[in-house]
Amino acid sequence: MINKKAILGMLIIVLPGVIFALMRYVGKNHYILEPIETPTIAGCESYTENGAHKVPSFSMLNQDSTEYTDQKLQDKIYVAEFFFSTCPTTCVQMTSELLRVQDYFQDNENVKIVSYSVNPEYDTPEILKSYASTYGINTDFWTLLTGSKEEIYDIARCGYFVVAKPDEADAANFIHTDKVVLIDKEKQIRGYYNATDREDVDRLITEIQVIMQEYRLKS
Repeated sequence: MINKKAILGMLIIVLPGVIFALMRYVGKNHYILEPIETPTIAGCESYTENGAHKVPSFSMLNQDSTEYTDQKLQDKIYVAEFFFSTCPTTCVQMTSELLRVQDYFQDNENVKIVSYSVNPEYDTPEILKSYASTYGINTDFWTLLTGSKEEIYDIARCGYFVVAKPDEADAANFIHTDKVVLIDKEKQIRGYYNATDREDVDRLITEIQVIMQEYRLKS
């Protein structure tokens, strides 16, 4: 004969563990990567839509001397980077890590990388094309941009909320962030990642996939 008290006792012991396991293992991949809160930057024009910050429009030249505007990124998830071709250390590390992102997503038409030169007077389209060739950048996936210093520095500071400017102590150097910025299809900022840190770039790769899954669930 079945002992009902024994069964009830076992359920009391087992059920909490089952519920915890379901919450931990079934639910762990279902989370939302919220857009970042918009900081207040002195001297910056507000680029908002329905109360949410959007990366502003731009028009620059790519490594093929072709005009490249923000419309090329319409309905794309993309990673924005600021660099310069003669940077001897940090930019090389950033490029190396972003090549891992390229390897992972270059066959996905919904994901792109865009790199803005913070030394556009030197980094002509020809220089950028040579840089891409040297480092194995697939320019169908990853675009290198040059333009006016004013527009590049403004979009860095007021659009992506990162640092990009000349180094006043060294005319041959430029100060720029080692962070890359993840942008969604609505042109909203979803995250910042240290592109010299392998683990942080792993997080970037994961969170691109999180956003991709968001859009799949919406469709």
